[in-house]
Amino acid sequence: MVGLAVMTGRFDVSRAVGAGLGDRHRVWEFIAEFAAAWSRPLAPGDGYSEDPLWAVGERMGVRLPDTLCEAYRLFGRRLDLTSRQDQLLPPDRIRLDDSEAVIVFREENQGCAEWAVSVTDPWIAEDPPVYVRTKGEPWVPFASRMSLACAEMVLSEMVLGMQYMGMCDWSGESAATAEVACSPVALPAFPLWAGPDLASRWYAAPGKLLRVDAGGGYCWLIAAGQTRTDLESIYAAIPGRWEGPGKLS
Repeated sequence: MVGLAVMTGRFDVSRAVGAGLGDRHRVWEFIAEFAAAWSRPLAPGDGYSEDPLWAVGERMGVRLPDTLCEAYRLFGRRLDLTSRQDQLLPPDRIRLDDSEAVIVFREENQGCAEWAVSVTDPWIAEDPPVYVRTKGEPWVPFASRMSLACAEMVLSEMVLGMQYMGMCDWSGESAATAEVACSPVALPAFPLWAGPDLASRWYAAPGKLLRVDAGGGYCWLIAAGQTRTDLESIYAAIPGRWEGPGKLS
């Protein structure tokens, strides 16, 4: 599977994901491929050592899920993959919310929302479900597996930090229009903390990524290309009032 999406010379997220990311090891392979194609390869020093992660468990008195520890060891220091918009918390800021019995590991950039794993659910210790909430609101399911939440994090942080990136209010139009520009990525819909009926879905083509946040009559498009031509081809396929650093002059 490794390298399948780059055999034609351009990395295609939809081909790399294929029919889905079956386990956490496949997710790590995908993230390594994606990082190499869209930024730079993963390297020693991109993650944390075992000591600060062990210290987190000692400080909180609970075991961190294996998948969360693996993510921190592999790419936890790579801000381009984890913290361009929202933030994967450094180990010393991971916290245990005793009142909610959750481990909070990620925060929205203005502190409006947070992501966590439960310490009381009968979850699979290696790759548990992830929850999200607007602060002050109840937790809701975000991803069935921590590894899938990591894949979503990496895609979102990369798209929102790209030089060739644009956003478009597509409310009132069909979200299915995205397939004109890109193919669906075989990832689940990820609930958005900003509204109870909103979810994001991913689409891709070689050198292109498109996130569609939609629900009800709301639809917001976030597009990115590895080159300006890549981004402009999305604009051409989905005409609209695109805004952002990569907008047409």
